[in-house]
Amino acid sequence: MKLRFPPIALTVVLAVLFARTEASEWLPATTAFQPVTEPAFVPYYSETNEPDPADHRVAIRTDRHGISPSAAEVTFRGSAGQYGIVLHTIAEEDGESPYEILVNGRSLGRKTNPPTPQKRLRTALTFDSTTLAAGDKIRVIFAGASNEKIPENRGFAHARGRWRGLEIAKIP
Repeated sequence: MKLRFPPIALTVVLAVLFARTEASEWLPATTAFQPVTEPAFVPYYSETNEPDPADHRVAIRTDRHGISPSAAEVTFRGSAGQYGIVLHTIAEEDGESPYEILVNGRSLGRKTNPPTPQKRLRTALTFDSTTLAAGDKIRVIFAGASNEKIPENRGFAHARGRWRGLEIAKIP
């Protein structure tokens, strides 16, 4: 026996699965995070010229710093519990930037943006879930990258490790 669902039922199911819940918190890269000023990390800058604040992001000046990493950190202020972690990045046509998330110095994994022919593509990278408590330090490490496909100034263009924010969703 085949089950058939009307299109509206599928739409409702997908909306429920992918909607941010009340337990989900959005931490914008440009306002919630602070630069990590340790010697291992280069500075980053904010890109806030887009009309929609959801498109504001941080990036590395790869023309100055190459593929050296940068880092930003935030102190978690939510309630203790198990959380899913999604980093919202910008995939770029000139390289696949790497990202790592750490909580209190413990890595939740490393992810790389997917290749894309588009100039800038919103991307979501899902990291391992983790237990968080108020006061925990969440660090995002990011770097530029070049896929050596776009010539630029006697070399090749680089993606700038752009990312928009971190979504933290409490797991019931």
